[in-house]
Amino acid sequence: MLYSLKKDGFIYNSGRGWYSILSEPFHLDKEAITGIVSLIGAHFPSLPFACWDTQQIASYFHHLPGKFITFIDTESDALSAVYDFLIEQYSNVYLNPTLNEARKNFRIMDSTLVLRPAVSEEPREGLFARIEKILVDLYFEKERLNIIDGWEYSRIFENVAQHFRIEVAVLLRYAQRRKIRPVIFKMLTNGT
Repeated sequence: MLYSLKKDGFIYNSGRGWYSILSEPFHLDKEAITGIVSLIGAHFPSLPFACWDTQQIASYFHHLPGKFITFIDTESDALSAVYDFLIEQYSNVYLNPTLNEARKNFRIMDSTLVLRPAVSEEPREGLFARIEKILVDLYFEKERLNIIDGWEYSRIFENVAQHFRIEVAVLLRYAQRRKIRPVIFKMLTNGT
């Protein structure tokens, strides 16, 4: 039955036993972050990191942000070195800010960069975060940096998941690593 549905184009593989009726996979535009990725990659050629920017998903917001945030996730022991390098290039760089720190001094300006420790097995393509990583990480950043509210997050999640095919197995695996699998699973299956 599944074979016939896939063959006839009624359902599409969405990763490890998950299927979708959406034929078009989600594609992230990497243009907003190619410069920073190249800069960090040239200065730290063997450093693994993943980069994403809220500008990449801006069209899925209900309230379009005027300024964007670039997130760079890398090894914990390299965060300080990357921060020291980036603070010479950019004026608005934050090193793993906590909620309290963010409340006191976090400001979104042009070229706002936030460095975070990487999570093992995060979904990425080379040095670029995949949409599955972005959706999970944004769930945390909405609270830690107070950049969007829960309703806006739900709207973004719905806009992505209802219009494009994402790798559900990858999304749920990463959500499990971040200990929010039940929340993400509920959003996938029941809506928000």
